[in-house]
Amino acid sequence: MVNRKDIEARINERASQILKYAELAIQNERTFEIFRSRLLDELGHKGLRSDITALLDHGGKDGLEAWNGMGRSHTGRKGGAP
Repeated sequence: MVNRKDIEARINERASQILKYAELAIQNERTFEIFRSRLLDELGHKGLRSDITALLDHGGKDGLEAWNGMGRSHTGRKGGAP
């Protein structure tokens, strides 16, 4: 079973590695800080982590597939099968 904490730890490890390389490559401190901020936004709670959370919470399904079997038919009526 996939554990959310294990995924977050791996994301943190990769982000740290990327930031080390970026710090070597980007000489301008302000440019590096902007890059760092964008990277952490993309991999953080506003980006990849929220995507992973949604996938784990819905079993990897989105849209109608996530709600089928949740007490409503695909027509939206309460009850069993259509």
